[in-house]
Amino acid sequence: NKDETRLQGRSRGNKLVIFEGELENYPVGSLVEVETQEAYLWGFIGRATEVGSTPKRSAPPKMLIELQPV
Repeated sequence: NKDETRLQGRSRGNKLVIFEGELENYPVGSLVEVETQEAYLWGFIGRATEVGSTPKRSAPPKMLIELQPV
C-alpha cells in the first residue's frame, strides 16, 4: 500500500524526491520547493517549504496525441 501522506516528484536532475503533503495543497503539476533532509542513490526525502506555482485547472491541454509504434 502507498503512504497517502507522502507525495513524490522529480528534481531538475531527474532524481526522485519524496515529501509529506496532500494533493489538496500540492495538486498534480505543481512546482514545489523542497528542503532536502536525506539523500539516497535513487533520490531524496525532504520537506516542502513552498509551492512555486500550481497548474490552472480550467485550462484544457493544448494538444492530445495518441502514440503509435514506429
